[in-house]
Amino acid sequence: MFQKILVPISSEFFSPAVFQLSALLTQPTGGSVTSVYVYEERLYDELERLSDTYLSHYEKEEAERGRRIDHFRHAEQIVFEDAKAFFKKRDILFESRFREGMLVDVINEEVTLHQFDLVLMGFEKDSGFDFRLLSEVSVPLWLEAGKGNRSILAVCSNLAPNLKVPEVSIRLAGLLGWELHMVYIIDTEDAVAVDEAGLRGKQQSSAELRRNADAFISKMRQKGVEVQLVTGAFEKEIRKAAERIDAGVIIIGREKKQKGLWGLPVKDSKKKVLQHCKCSLLFLN
Repeated sequence: MFQKILVPISSEFFSPAVFQLSALLTQPTGGSVTSVYVYEERLYDELERLSDTYLSHYEKEEAERGRRIDHFRHAEQIVFEDAKAFFKKRDILFESRFREGMLVDVINEEVTLHQFDLVLMGFEKDSGFDFRLLSEVSVPLWLEAGKGNRSILAVCSNLAPNLKVPEVSIRLAGLLGWELHMVYIIDTEDAVAVDEAGLRGKQQSSAELRRNADAFISKMRQKGVEVQLVTGAFEKEIRKAAERIDAGVIIIGREKKQKGLWGLPVKDSKKKVLQHCKCSLLFLN
């Protein structure tokens, strides 16, 4: 499924669970894992600004050099040393490197240069997450929160092509041995149909949206997958479904929601889902 996994680690936050999960995903398929520890200079910009009146230029350069060395040692001795032993024991090819810069920029450069097919990283709401990752990373993005049961919530809707989510969720459930739950959401706030190319169509009636949903449910039933049909706001229904089954991970496709309550514009439904759900999320970008 995922043959080349990139595990970015921010100097601000690290979750050991990302290595365990990447091993589960790659060991059965003979895939590889690459981890990049990113020293994010932006986190210290404010500290440097506050120290302008107290430190000389030389003292600030020395302080920055010391921080960089400390983070490099932390990455090599605490993070990567254990990771190398962990993956070697499981006969999984593992590489690691240390980079500086903005996390999202480093991830995009790595994906472009090395053709990774999954970015897997730890997520914690209070860790200063850069929400640009949701829109700027071009490959599937797994944000691991380390909570919930061994269950998958696969989300389909009138707002997405509904091609990748069924395929990936069925294969992932089989690979991990997790229970699969699939829902189809008819979004009552943005009543359009998105085609297989990901293009929004014209507004549809409730009956038309229901016919499309029934056709999808019938197709999934032929594959042995039962789908629960729900109606309401996309973001709210995901949260309710995830809480109901205590999901371990939610899989979301290329939703094209543009309207919210009372027809007001919606800028980023992915961000809303991430902010309000407690479990891990896999965005199939």
